[in-house]
Amino acid sequence: IIIGAHGDHLGLGDGNSSLAKPNEQSKVHFGADDNASGVAALMELARYYSEFKAKNPAMIKNNLVFAVWSGEELGLLGSSHFVKSEEAKKMNIKAYLNMDMIGRYRDHLLVQAVGSASQWKAIVEKLSTQTDLALATQEDPYLSTDSMAFYMAGIPTISLFTGAHSEYHSP
Repeated sequence: IIIGAHGDHLGLGDGNSSLAKPNEQSKVHFGADDNASGVAALMELARYYSEFKAKNPAMIKNNLVFAVWSGEELGLLGSSHFVKSEEAKKMNIKAYLNMDMIGRYRDHLLVQAVGSASQWKAIVEKLSTQTDLALATQEDPYLSTDSMAFYMAGIPTISLFTGAHSEYHSP
């Protein structure tokens, strides 16, 4: 199982996707709004599961791979390259969990791409009874984030997202 997030950002915002206000032009777009939150969650999950597995080695039945992709903003370059690689083909990847912009939880966490595998809907419904987070689902697996590269390679995906906001793609 691969858990991933994209770590690229917009640099100084010189490209087309910067939404900087006129007084913010050419300022560093550090990525806190897209996607430092996903990377932070990825690092926390890696820390948590490494400690958990050390204490409970028999409880984790699948290998977990944590990956930070580059080139998401330029067209899913890193994740697309990976899924086509010989290394990925040898891994027998069972699923991919993506985290993109999850740091602004307001009223719900959107669980996207549940239509990429028949099992996802039941799993998400069960999880919704075990958490205080309000979960909303979206079946469509065609997303403009790294989960798309995995889905197009035939790998079931889930993508977590807390929604767009006014500071998206800005310094």
